[in-house]
Amino acid sequence: MTTSASLERVQGLWFDDADMVFHTEGKGFRISGKTLASISSVFEAMLSFPQPQSAETLDACPVIYMPDSAHDVTCFFKAILEPKYFEAPPARTDFGTLLAVLRLGHKYQIGYLSQRALQHLATAYPSTLHAWDSRNESRTFPPIKNFDDEFQLLRAAQKFGASWVMPSLLYSCGAYPMQVILNSQVWKDAGDLVVEKNACLLGYAEQFAASLRVVRFLVQPKAEGCTDELRCYKKKLTWFDVVDTWRPSIPLEIWDESDWSGYAKEVCPGCLAQSRKAHTRARSKIWENLPGTYTLPPWDQLEALKAES
Repeated sequence: MTTSASLERVQGLWFDDADMVFHTEGKGFRISGKTLASISSVFEAMLSFPQPQSAETLDACPVIYMPDSAHDVTCFFKAILEPKYFEAPPARTDFGTLLAVLRLGHKYQIGYLSQRALQHLATAYPSTLHAWDSRNESRTFPPIKNFDDEFQLLRAAQKFGASWVMPSLLYSCGAYPMQVILNSQVWKDAGDLVVEKNACLLGYAEQFAASLRVVRFLVQPKAEGCTDELRCYKKKLTWFDVVDTWRPSIPLEIWDESDWSGYAKEVCPGCLAQSRKAHTRARSKIWENLPGTYTLPPWDQLEALKAES
């Protein structure tokens, strides 16, 4: 049976000498079945079934309907067929391409694409605190600024089983206001991620509490080497009152260098030095405990799983 030729032929992904047409959302991709079968066991199995005489065709090519979005399929086929479209880090990519390759690379079992996508993901969601602090310099795709996109990455990583990026991803999801999380349509539609959603909610509560614990140095009454205990303590309490009004769930970022700059002008050098040490220890402890916050194995076990993948 010949299909309508009215579907949109995607420029750059329609090869007249190819033998298969892939169709989704009104868009057509004419690709070599042998090329896909050579790198994907899923495509190999899909294309090994003999086509019945009544099968739909276009330009004498069998038509295969794909349930994936046209955007994802476009990115996916480009990643396969255009060598420079989706290169490994430190090459740059974008959110849409990364998410598409994460989803379809795993779904169609194209190992090298999946590994490449995970390498990109790990540049923004690392497993060490040092890498976390420097991620904006090392990440290969732009920062995510909305919960829906962040949670979609989490969902794709979960389906892949990439547990080593889950603590950072869950932390990032828990950084959004609770109302934003609960009102997210992506969150509402993720009925298959009950465990991950529960972990995200529990993590949010812990992150919220840890945001005050990490600045506990502001309520320490005495520091070794302090030159003016009463004045410094009053200044610390004033700062704590300010921090208490922020109420974010980002303990790793709640106090940054701009805060240190203002704080340094109001306390003595002894208090400043002790405060920095206490803050550094508190952040390290939060990072160390991050996987357990979301009921995940400790970092060393996650790193072992990463090495085995």
